[in-house]
Amino acid sequence: MHGLPLALTQAGSYIRERNMSAATYAEHYNDKWKQLMKKEGRFPLKEYGDRSVLTTWAMSYEQVQKQSEEAARLVKLWGLLDSGELCYELVAAASEVAEDMNVPAWLLELADNKLEFDDAAGLLVRYSLAEVKEGLDGYSMHAVLHRWCGQLADSKESRELCCIAVGLVATNVPLEWDAESWRKRKRLLAHGISVSQRINEGLVGNGPDRVEADIEPKYLHSLGYLLRDEDIQRPTKMYQRALQGYKKV
Repeated sequence: MHGLPLALTQAGSYIRERNMSAATYAEHYNDKWKQLMKKEGRFPLKEYGDRSVLTTWAMSYEQVQKQSEEAARLVKLWGLLDSGELCYELVAAASEVAEDMNVPAWLLELADNKLEFDDAAGLLVRYSLAEVKEGLDGYSMHAVLHRWCGQLADSKESRELCCIAVGLVATNVPLEWDAESWRKRKRLLAHGISVSQRINEGLVGNGPDRVEADIEPKYLHSLGYLLRDEDIQRPTKMYQRALQGYKKV
């Protein structure tokens, strides 16, 4: 693995979690690399710098999939949010979002039970796909790994998760008179920027393929409110899209 810290950390976590010998791991590693080369167009090697990093991530994610559907799907959702911090409060909003759109059962299960959420996130930590956020009740992910996670879902699933991610962020935006409004906004802002970028990325083409066609106007309005102090263009775009949505309604 050429001594790359990310790859070595990932391999160490995998071997420890699976109680596997280094020789057996090496065999799995080579097999997984061959599989990834068949999908090189989807996961371009140049984006990750070395085959070691990409291969060890893929192996760890595959094991997470086998052990927990919730944890594996949470990784895909997280790939559309910000890497800096994922907390239970953000995910818990899925119960409210479900009133406006279809929310998958796995996410509702995590939203309804913090222990389930922590179990899923804890599995990611054990495979070094996430870290416990020091001093906060949340989790973080390496930025390069996070970029890879953002490519795991296919286009249809990615669009569905994008709509849900927008709903989660928008539902968590605090009211101005909330005593902890400043703290909550600061904690949420990076997620707001991330999902607004996803919305822009999804606006290629016209008609029903536009992501905003599936997003409630009130969510776009809340997102614009969250981003109002970040820069003038982001909130303006969100407000304009919200207005278009209200007109359609």
